Amino acid sequence: MRIIKQCIYGVGFLAVIGLILWGLNAIFFAGPASCFDNEQNQGETGIDCGGPCISCALKNVQDIQVKFAKAFPAQGGVGVVAEIYNPNIQVAAQRASYKLTLRNEAQGTLETISGETFLYAGELKYIVVPFVNRPLKSISSAGLTVSDLEWVSSDSFSKPNVEIQAVQTKKLEGIRVEGKIVNRSEFGLSRPVVSALLYNRSGELVAASRTVLDDVEKFSTKDFIVIFSQTLDLYQPMFQVGSLFGRDLTIGDSGQDVGMLQVLLAELGLLVRESTNYYDDLTAWAVSQMQTGFGLEATGVFDEASRTKIIQLLEQQVTQLPEQDKSVTVDPSKTKVFVEVRR
Repeated sequence: MRIIKQCIYGVGFLAVIGLILWGLNAIFFAGPASCFDNEQNQGETGIDCGGPCISCALKNVQDIQVKFAKAFPAQGGVGVVAEIYNPNIQVAAQRASYKLTLRNEAQGTLETISGETFLYAGELKYIVVPFVNRPLKSISSAGLTVSDLEWVSSDSFSKPNVEIQAVQTKKLEGIRVEGKIVNRSEFGLSRPVVSALLYNRSGELVAASRTVLDDVEKFSTKDFIVIFSQTLDLYQPMFQVGSLFGRDLTIGDSGQDVGMLQVLLAELGLLVRESTNYYDDLTAWAVSQMQTGFGLEATGVFDEASRTKIIQLLEQQVTQLPEQDKSVTVDPSKTKVFVEVRR
């Protein structure tokens, strides 16, 4: 029994000595708790991942992707646009530096344009420089590099709730893109930047420009206008005259199609009066005269054969764009508008 007691006392004594040594080691020799000591001692949600330590998303962040950079003609020089994309859906870059470089045929640097931007998680964005005082023929290529990124969680740097509405591409003295920016956020927006990209009928980028707006209050709307070079032209789709007349017309009929027919007859010199939208005897007589001129039977009824002839005549008179102009003429249906706003 005495030996057993001595063993118990000995084990207890060793345990006390062990605790003392462990404490001394923790105080004077052990490194501080970290995300890399294989212990959940820093609030990690998994060993060395999460919590106050760097998150898995930040540890495994993907590089910003530069989709393209392109120079395009602008009045008296060139403009430059680059498309960049943040493939990270949980991480945003609250600050990033960029350099746009214009090169000649020998890949020598002609011009470098530096700036700063930011990218929300999963955001596709455009860097637009509307004007650089360089002749387009001197530029062989354009490139963009992004550096010095400050990555943060998307929860701490989320995109405001902003919409673009009522976009229209118009030709006045030059091309202009108009629309509205709608702030649905619970806070105001400081000087949002609206960028517009113009494309031709083939979907090729023709030009890009931008404008900076005044502050937009919370839950409010503000109009914007983005101005482009006066050298650009606007493509006007050919008028579909075949859609004007979808039925036979005869005495007693009425409607806008009758009125349009009367306008056409007046332009041909066959009907001398204003449009009434009513198909009467005088209209029937003018149609019979037109049919005779087309070599058709003069029935006075605006039938399928008469519609075919008049549509062919009108389509021949519609001005078509010269083939060489189609690549540099803006198709308003393909305009894209983006808003850059920092909360």
